Amino acid sequence: MSNKKYWTSLDELNETPRYKEQANKEFNFEIDSTETTEENEGTSRRDFLKTMGFSVSVAALASACKIPTNKAIPYTIDTRKAVPEVVPGVADYFASTFYDGNDCISVLVKTREGRPIKIEGNNESPLTIGGTTARAQASVLSLYDVTRLATPTISNKKADWKKVDGEITKQLDTIAQANGKIALVTGTVASPIMKKAIEKFVAKYPSTTVVSYDAISSYATRKANQTSLGAAIIPTINYDKADVIVGFNADFLGTGISSVENTKKYIANRIPTKENPKMSRHHQFQSTMTITGATADYRYPINPSEEKQALINLLAAVGGSISGTKELSGKDANEGITKVAKELVAVKGKSIVVSGTNDVDIQLLVNAINSVLGNYGTVIDTANGYNLKSGNDEALATLANDLKSGTYKGIILLGTNPVYNTPYADVFKDAIKAAELSVSTAERQDESAQFCKYVCPDSNYLESWDIINPKPGFYATVQPTINPLFDTRQAQESLLTWAGDTTPIAQVVQNEIASISSANYQTATQLGFFGTPTSGSGASANTAATTAAVNTSTAASKGMEVIFYEKVGLGDGRYANNPFLQELPDPIAKVTWDNYVCIPYSYAKAKGIDPQPALKVVPIAKVTINGKSIELPVVVQFGQAANTIAIALGYGREKAGRAGDMVGKSVYPFIKNVNGATSYNLDGATIEMTGKTYELGLNQTYHTLMEDNSLPLRQKKYRSEIVKETTLSAFQKNDHAGNEDREKIKEEFGHSLYDGYKPFDYKQGHHWGMTVDLNACIGCGSCVVSCSIENNVPVVGKRQVFRSQEMHWMRIDRYYNGDPDNPDVSFQPMMCQHCNNAPCENVCPVNATNHSSDGLNQMAYNRCIGTRYCANNCPYKVRRFNWLDYQGNDSFGKFNDGKMSFTDTEAQSYMFEDLTRMVLNPDVVTRTRGVIEKCSFCVQRIQEGKLNAKKQGRPVKDGEIKSACQTACPTNAITFGDQNNKEGVVAKTFDKGGRNYFVLEEMHFIPAVGYQVKVRNKDEEPAKYFIYKTQA
Repeated sequence: MSNKKYWTSLDELNETPRYKEQANKEFNFEIDSTETTEENEGTSRRDFLKTMGFSVSVAALASACKIPTNKAIPYTIDTRKAVPEVVPGVADYFASTFYDGNDCISVLVKTREGRPIKIEGNNESPLTIGGTTARAQASVLSLYDVTRLATPTISNKKADWKKVDGEITKQLDTIAQANGKIALVTGTVASPIMKKAIEKFVAKYPSTTVVSYDAISSYATRKANQTSLGAAIIPTINYDKADVIVGFNADFLGTGISSVENTKKYIANRIPTKENPKMSRHHQFQSTMTITGATADYRYPINPSEEKQALINLLAAVGGSISGTKELSGKDANEGITKVAKELVAVKGKSIVVSGTNDVDIQLLVNAINSVLGNYGTVIDTANGYNLKSGNDEALATLANDLKSGTYKGIILLGTNPVYNTPYADVFKDAIKAAELSVSTAERQDESAQFCKYVCPDSNYLESWDIINPKPGFYATVQPTINPLFDTRQAQESLLTWAGDTTPIAQVVQNEIASISSANYQTATQLGFFGTPTSGSGASANTAATTAAVNTSTAASKGMEVIFYEKVGLGDGRYANNPFLQELPDPIAKVTWDNYVCIPYSYAKAKGIDPQPALKVVPIAKVTINGKSIELPVVVQFGQAANTIAIALGYGREKAGRAGDMVGKSVYPFIKNVNGATSYNLDGATIEMTGKTYELGLNQTYHTLMEDNSLPLRQKKYRSEIVKETTLSAFQKNDHAGNEDREKIKEEFGHSLYDGYKPFDYKQGHHWGMTVDLNACIGCGSCVVSCSIENNVPVVGKRQVFRSQEMHWMRIDRYYNGDPDNPDVSFQPMMCQHCNNAPCENVCPVNATNHSSDGLNQMAYNRCIGTRYCANNCPYKVRRFNWLDYQGNDSFGKFNDGKMSFTDTEAQSYMFEDLTRMVLNPDVVTRTRGVIEKCSFCVQRIQEGKLNAKKQGRPVKDGEIKSACQTACPTNAITFGDQNNKEGVVAKTFDKGGRNYFVLEEMHFIPAVGYQVKVRNKDEEPAKYFIYKTQA
């Protein structure tokens, strides 16, 4: 057995009395005004249980949502008469594309009775191969957002399209006749339809200046490649062809460009097997912890100001010709550069160095290193550059300067929000107010649209026709899955209308497909894509020109350094009004509904700040940067570079909607343009504690599975192996490495205390199970959101998360081991284990939870009386109790009024509107107050799969039934199947997989979820744990 120790907080690491008290609580919550007693006025819990005795929840509301009376199924222009009628109870799937400027993901949209309810990955796509992100999964809820504009507006008053178009066209003509200038401000444009609309608009109004920008920019990469390659591109990186991967503040697995595509490639070379015990080695130099850094084999904390110097040293070490080398401030980083250089030189042509920093010098150095190493043409494909992230920081800065002088008479914002997400907020605000014509195509009255005279709301992508061209030669199609819910219009159609082209947008798309390719229109929309990425590897970088362009001077940093970063959930802030993403825990910090200032452990230790308070009440700090101040709660981030602070972008929205307004603080006002590129790293910051505290929606200070010293010795000696890991060298010698104690566990604990007891073996029919590969899991959270949408899991809001009452059926536990200044990180998805010897079933007084003949631990909701005995007896802490009526479906009155109020208004916007309830899955009952719920292995999908097989007179095929978490995972970390199918993946993994183990197997619960030992490609054994001693 290993001597490693895993921990989620330092309280747990040091087994403080506070931690032990909290871990032993049955339920972690504090009574407040939302929980009445019999002495209080109003309904008591006892009355609630009485009522439940003869009342039935009206969950049928979920299937009684209002839908348009017209046919909502999309159809192609030439086959309208062939459209089948909607069959009640049968889902229809439509291929479409989720696109946001950073990602282009081919998806299948599941509809029921004409309404989209779920997003699935499109396995046929050669780009994303079925993977999705949390944002793509949650996007279906945005369709039903009640805060979207229902009509166009003039001066913030409702209007009709005829009047709006007439006035806009008239004012455009007036400006053009006076030779006035018009600014057309867009985001990244990867749509041929939008490009043609812009071309036609500019042709009619030649004085138009088109400026594209990205709120979180990659412009420096394009500018550096203009020097190195002669083309301002962002090339494709074939991570699957790299034996050594080196990242410098690059979160390519989480928030980087085309993250699903890159994750698929990365993970392809990261899972060793007995037959092929090889994997790439990943080094990460980082300023703050990201999921890419957490997945790396080696991490080296460096300050942002030292990144350029580190790359200069690395270029010199691999044989490049450059001056200016000098030691870094950290010993680990210096040793890391030496180690990395040696490994890179050993695998020339099979390595990659990447950086996510928006700095031209840094990107030039990266290009030079890759050129010296011969990585162009092998790992780096310059023939397949991305059409994503094409914003121009310099053009935006020039526009801002021109706006100050009143140069532009007309301003049109095509889906952009510069008053919120640029460094020039005041400039745009004043210019919009002063312009003769101001138009926004925002879907809501956002921070910029509120100042525009005309708002022409764009349709949701699930209501739209479009084509996306993420790479040369490859096109993804977008088609409507429902009629527009409001009187909205696609931005492309608005632009074409003002340019004088009134061709229906569906016809425009059909014509464009015919002009681009010989692909059949029907086939293209049915597949969701057409064309193939360009073949070839492209040009190599000019090493001499690249090196010569680098400014090698480095300046010493002042004060604390600040990193502004992007979260995998909210991104740049455009998804702020999506409660699913607000309640998605940050993969590393495990915080919901807020941004905060991350401080390194070394700083917290020096200042006596509690690293992770068990009660989730944290101090508030005042951060001052360049004379501007902001107050935010403090979170101690292990593994963050010393003398740095990190704050997430995308928060502090004021006009996002009920769920997103005033959640966190905006830090866009702090960013600035440095040397032609928007910089997300600054120095000269100060931080001081205000003495105030803040209640943080932190969700991993409880639900612990870790070591318990109160256990008898025979159990305790195996109890720490919740997460198992080994090194690649050990695995190559023994495919059971890191899992050697499993046979001993089965021998010592694999029996019953009762003589003659024979558990049900489930060998007849099906016995469902699941495997989770810890090497593949990157902690992105896509599975968590997918599970919530598929199973109608309620959003509860920050206050309830703070009270430890969140409802997620599955969670991703994040564990550290090693030195808190630079620990190793492990992610472990945890859901109901569907134990064959389930401890929850034994204690339920009404048999509400029991085992099915298929080996599923199932719940009879209308039998549950809410004793919570099962949740208390569940060692995996995966059962959730409905403390409140989160979905407004109780049949005995408005339980959300008065003292029983569900006070989290941001979460109320999720399920207390008829329109929003259209997202509910009618195959899954919505649960009411006082009922326990938990993962069901997506039993509705199991039943559907069994029924389809029965209709066709055949057995269920392996892989035919997939759980929602499995279909969402971009790395295929989760596999669902039948344990009784001995040729299936799950059965083979359970029976023959040397890496397979079961969590708490020594307790003899016989879980149906197996985990694969995590293998790290490290030379040495993982670090021993570090004991933190509180300073006197």
